[in-house]
Amino acid sequence: MRFEVEKIRCRKEGFAAGRAKAIAEGKAEVKAEVALGMLEDNWSLELISKYTKLTVEQIIEIGRTHRLI
Repeated sequence: MRFEVEKIRCRKEGFAAGRAKAIAEGKAEVKAEVALGMLEDNWSLELISKYTKLTVEQIIEIGRTHRLI
């Protein structure tokens, strides 16, 4: 009986960790999309960083990936 309870607890914790990871990845993807749009509209790197909370280096990487920088 105790083993079954422990197994259920582990599954729930694993689900919660997986869900948290998926949410974090989704947020990062949205930030990158916003930064990409701002780069296309010629916003400065500093302003993009301020509003997306991405580092200037991350923004440069996004810009290079999409051949905007």
